[in-house]
Amino acid sequence: TYDKGQEVDLQFESEYGWRFVQWEGHNIQDSTVPETKIKLDADTTVVVVCEEAKELVFDVDEDQ
Repeated sequence: TYDKGQEVDLQFESEYGWRFVQWEGHNIQDSTVPETKIKLDADTTVVVVCEEAKELVFDVDEDQ
């Protein structure tokens, strides 16, 4: 529970296989970065949008 008018830190930490896309909600300072702030002026729901991330591994043959 937070007081009205308070700024709250938002932070998303990636889990294996997921990549941050954006925050969705009202009064988010920068919805395009995983660490930002939100100013609360009413009851608010915040959603973090992620997408599946793939890890690419290249096996390079040294003869090529």
